[in-house]
Amino acid sequence: MYSSRSEDPKFERLALESEYIHYHGHLDCRDLLFEITQYDYGWAGFNATKNPVHLRTVLPNKLMEYLSCGLPVISFDHEAQRKFIEEHGVGIILNDIKELSERLSNKTEIAQIRQRVLENRYSFTVEKNIGKVLQLYHSLLN
Repeated sequence: MYSSRSEDPKFERLALESEYIHYHGHLDCRDLLFEITQYDYGWAGFNATKNPVHLRTVLPNKLMEYLSCGLPVISFDHEAQRKFIEEHGVGIILNDIKELSERLSNKTEIAQIRQRVLENRYSFTVEKNIGKVLQLYHSLLN
């Protein structure tokens, strides 16, 4: 885990309590994007009890950052995220964390997902899509 703003004692305690969680502190966004390329997956599963309405409609920056870094995404079944991941075939959707090991053991599926991510990773960047954003703004101004 990397914290988004500053060092977080809660994350530090959580990492101490679990051999599966590693806390690396905070990194500047540019450094973080470079750093995460060394990992196998990006985790975009959120706590749906806190704001379920928001999670049904949001595509977080984190999702696009993982993809642009070449990482397949693992997520819980957050509606908008699920639709995006399934439409583009760029990740795994879990209903329960207990499914993770079984899903990751399907080497054929994982290889196909990795290939789609690598083939399409630049399609999800701001640089690739800025023209569409500008066109939208111009159309709204007119």
